[in-house]
Amino acid sequence: MAMLVDRSLAWADGRRLRDFALGGLLIGLSLGNHALTVFVAPWLILYVLCAGRSTLLEHRSWILAPIAGVFAGAAVYLYIPIAASQRPPLVYRARARPGSRRWSASGPCSSCARPNATSPSCARRTG
Repeated sequence: MAMLVDRSLAWADGRRLRDFALGGLLIGLSLGNHALTVFVAPWLILYVLCAGRSTLLEHRSWILAPIAGVFAGAAVYLYIPIAASQRPPLVYRARARPGSRRWSASGPCSSCARPNATSPSCARRTG
């Protein structure tokens, strides 16, 4: 959020396309991480548009840069459903059985890591 405010102020001060586009990219990236972005970003967008309205009237195509940045930043989050659709192996659930919450919560061989382990599961694994 601080970087969004910083780029908004930098755009208002210098009116560079770089700051304008980077602000859009940061909004796209932060949409997946910060729910606050949904409430803060519209006000920052309004501020940026009001502060740079004369520059944007001169360079009308510049408005496409932050829009493309928002989509590019948000496209990072498309990886999650694409990767999930490939049915990745979930190794951490391979040995989980019904009723064995301790195994899935503590991890493999966590009780064997102690030198004085006396649990029956350690005895079966270590032989």
